Formats: sequence, C-alpha cells, structure tokens
Amino acid sequence: QGHQNKCDFYTEEFEKIWKNKVANMAVIDIPDAAKEDLIRRGSELSYIPDPEREKRISEIIKSSVIGKSGSKFPRKPENFNTREYQKTALNLWQANDYRGILDLATGTGKTLTAIYALFSTYKGTVEKSGQSLFCVISVPYINLADQWRTELAKFNFQSIACYTFCFFRITKDLPFESGQQFL
Repeated sequence: QGHQNKCDFYTEEFEKIWKNKVANMAVIDIPDAAKEDLIRRGSELSYIPDPEREKRISEIIKSSVIGKSGSKFPRKPENFNTREYQKTALNLWQANDYRGILDLATGTGKTLTAIYALFSTYKGTVEKSGQSLFCVISVPYINLADQWRTELAKFNFQSIACYTFCFFRITKDLPFESGQQFL
C-alpha cells in the first residue's frame, strides 16, 4: 500500500507538470534544431581532467555513506529486466560511442534505462579497474531529482542531492580554482 501511495503521488505530480498546472513552470517540446544543437555542442566539448583534482573528488565520493543494502557497490535489483526497446536504445547509444539523447515515449522507462546504462558502465569498466564512477544527472525540477534518487537507490548507487542551494556546499568542499566549474 505504501508503495502504491508513493506511485500515486509521483503520478499526480507528473500529471500536474505535464498539463502545465504548476506555477512558474512550462512544458515545451525541444525543437529538432535545439536538440541537434545540444548534441553538436556536447560532441565539441573537450575537457582535460586534472588528475589531482579528480583524485580529490574521488576521495570525497568514496567517503560517502554506504548504500541501503549494506554494500557501497552498485547492484542490479533482482526483479529488474530490460525490455527489448530499452536494449535496442542502449545498443544504439553504445554504438554511437556512448553519446546521444534517450528519446523514448513517456512512461517507457527512460530513467531506468539510463540507470541501467550507468550500471552497465560500472560493471563493464569501473568494477574491473577499481576506479570510481561519478555521474552528474541534471533535471529541471526537484521532484524529478527526487524520483531519480529513489530509482538510483534501487541499484545501490550513492546520490548526492544538489539542488540550487547546494552548489555552495560542494564548491566549499572541493578544491576548485577561480573560474573553474563543477558540472
């Protein structure tokens, strides 16, 4: 019953957003030109990591709280299975050098597909190398961030809620130089 109430709550919140019934919020389609521009800009980004900075960030993340399962390692939930169209989307994303936009219809499991892609990345590279995995998930609304955190917890991923006010806390704890950005 508790799970159903939570689902009902998220469904109602989503419906309010989708129907433009939330103050100071609007649902708009991303025109193809804007979508193509985002993809183009993403492919042009070049970031050369500073190994010392990356190490300090990794140490901060490694010292985070252990997951609900008692382990600090991600795991696939027992009852999780990908659907064929999700597998197809993940294969296309992988074939495109892990770049692209997950363009699936509402309610088809984009969040879970993306989290499974993150989990697969962890299993395929990070787990074997002993390295850490750091992923930034950016969403436009706090309720979507909360939904992501709920789903990430099912895979035992540690998440840090960074809402608007949280930016200052992060920059205080991480060794940034003037003019650097934390993405």
